[in-house]
Amino acid sequence: MFEEIYKQIEAEVIKIAYQISIDENQKNVYSLNIGELQLRIYTQLEAVLKSKYLKDVNISNKKKPYYDECIKPLGLQNKSILVYWVNYHLEKIFYDDVYIKTVNRLMEDGVTPNGNDMNYKFNNAYQNLRHSFERSLKVYGTIEYLFEALAALFIALDINSSQIFSKYKIDSTDSDKVLYWAKGTSSMCLSMEIKK
Repeated sequence: MFEEIYKQIEAEVIKIAYQISIDENQKNVYSLNIGELQLRIYTQLEAVLKSKYLKDVNISNKKKPYYDECIKPLGLQNKSILVYWVNYHLEKIFYDDVYIKTVNRLMEDGVTPNGNDMNYKFNNAYQNLRHSFERSLKVYGTIEYLFEALAALFIALDINSSQIFSKYKIDSTDSDKVLYWAKGTSSMCLSMEIKK
């Protein structure tokens, strides 16, 4: 069920690329459509995380956790994916930090509420759009945060490949290359050079 919803959301993201170029110059472009799409992604993400946690980790205790309590027990902080989609031209190709707290927790006005409280990048967008959609849209309802959200959902679902993302591994014979599987190439491995 969740994977089918992911495919529908991904199709909507692909459609956005026909309206807005997905490149560094456009990564801060925001719209109601992008913000609303992110909220749908975050709703699915929260449901996926809780469902997997209750099914795979917390079998005996059926107490529903907060979604961010599910990340470490599910091992998501160790998951990495890459973008291989031809219409994607942002500098960030490797999404290897999605479930690592790398940014300060920020409100829509740029204020950190609890000093040096760290957060997941996607969660800053989620909390701000959820609690203050109109005020935070310009900062968080952007192309950049849309891909952070979609990457978080892709990783949580543990899909091998989609039209945008793929799991990858470093080539054991050449550490300057990564190996990945593109959608529809289940038996064919592709590679790309790692930019240093």
